[in-house]
Amino acid sequence: MNLFAPPLSKYKDHFNREKFAFTWTVFITLVFVFSGLLIWHTIRMDENIPVAIWALTTALACLLILKITGKYKAAAVFVGIAGTLINQYDLFFVMTSSRLVTMFWITAVALYVFYLLGAKWGIGTFAVNIFGVALSTYFMDTDRLAEVISDRNLSDTISIMVNLLTVLFVISYLMNKIIQAATKAERLSIQAQQELRKQYTVVKTQNKEKTVMLKEIHHRVKNNLQVITSLLRLQQKEIKDPKVIEHFDDAIQRVLSMALIHERMYQSKDLSKIDLEEYLRTLSQELIDSYNIQKPIELNVRCELEYIQPKSLVSFALMFNELISNTLKHAFTDEDKGEISIEITHPKKGMIECIYRDSGTWKPIKREGSFGTELIEVLCEELDGEYERIIKNGTTYKFKFEYSNLE
Repeated sequence: MNLFAPPLSKYKDHFNREKFAFTWTVFITLVFVFSGLLIWHTIRMDENIPVAIWALTTALACLLILKITGKYKAAAVFVGIAGTLINQYDLFFVMTSSRLVTMFWITAVALYVFYLLGAKWGIGTFAVNIFGVALSTYFMDTDRLAEVISDRNLSDTISIMVNLLTVLFVISYLMNKIIQAATKAERLSIQAQQELRKQYTVVKTQNKEKTVMLKEIHHRVKNNLQVITSLLRLQQKEIKDPKVIEHFDDAIQRVLSMALIHERMYQSKDLSKIDLEEYLRTLSQELIDSYNIQKPIELNVRCELEYIQPKSLVSFALMFNELISNTLKHAFTDEDKGEISIEITHPKKGMIECIYRDSGTWKPIKREGSFGTELIEVLCEELDGEYERIIKNGTTYKFKFEYSNLE
């Protein structure tokens, strides 16, 4: 088991996962780097010992944050703050430190934050540190600094060179790892996109095949229903009783209203939805034509509910089939013209209201509880709706349904 392998990341996308792995690898490396610097400065017993301790502690703390959270952003923010404080301490309180080395450490911290947290954080971190450089330069004890520089010996020069080479290594290492992480993330992203395209092509092909198959099924169902209507018409020719013939006509029309649904499904581009307004307009016009009403009938259909799911459409269609059929049979007998209006609105969230109205004067129905009336009640209950009938200036039916029942 690799002890230095990064812990499990909570990120799903390739870019963030690579940034997490990058952060872990960088701070594993920095633990060794800062441990070496701490040993070096401890051997020399110079003023940089606290700086090395805090830098090592920061690296270890970041590894702990990564291990606990599984995310890199908290660690990046911590590094930006802790790195800034360490650099400012070095600028203000460590006179033997090289300002050039500190500037490189400032660049390393800003580069790291810039890559992981973005331009605003990176530029902000760099700006705060540069402001600290300006302040430390303004308040610098130049005499003390000149004395420190003049007292430097070969060991001090070597120490500065060690720190300079270390920070240059860290910056180079950071840049190399950033390029590697970005390149790897981009490569993995491209591979994932290619795989998704392949899967999309397969799914698209399968959907196309299923759509063709479903359309063919709807087409055959429509043909079968038309065969049923033809059989009913053949049987009707043998019947002499006008009332029985009328019942056959009603049955035939109900079958045709269902056949129209399957025809619309066959013609529809989206099999999960049917244009409700177009369907009702077509159904109404076909009923008007089939009853051969010898007078002008004005038809008005307005629908705010654009689509309806097929599972609800059969009940919905049969209900309106009964309403329109009853109107055409009973409402316009003594009228010179007629008007039928269908209005479906969405008055409030989760509620659908349907208003069916005709302008005719109905002949009294000889018997209550006719099949058509009972069918309307049954279909309304099937859709968990309620309705009321108003006879004033014609006949009006008002239906209310929950929107979810028509989805």
